[in-house]
Amino acid sequence: MLVLGLLEVPDETIAADYALSEQAIARIVEYFRVTGQAAVSKMESMPPVFRAAPSSVALAVLQRLRDDHGSVEAFALDVGVTADAIASLRAQLVT
Repeated sequence: MLVLGLLEVPDETIAADYALSEQAIARIVEYFRVTGQAAVSKMESMPPVFRAAPSSVALAVLQRLRDDHGSVEAFALDVGVTADAIASLRAQLVT
C-alpha cells in the first residue's frame, strides 16, 4: 500500500489491490491445509477479521496518513525513508 502510495497510484486502485490480499490469504490457508503445514491451525484459529482485507481499511489508512502527515511521501520521510530512496523507487518502477 505504501509503495503504491509513493508511486502516486490512485487510492481506489490501491484499495482494490489491498482487497485482493483477502483472496490470497484464503489460498495460502488452503495450501497449508493441503500440504499439512503446522501454521494452518494458527491461521484458522485467528478471528476472521485478521484474515480480512476490506478496501475501506486501505482507504482509511491512506486518509489517516494524509491527515497526520500531509501525504504518503511525508509519512515515509517522517519514519526514516530517505528522499533518495523514494526517488530511486520511482525511477525504477514508474515508466
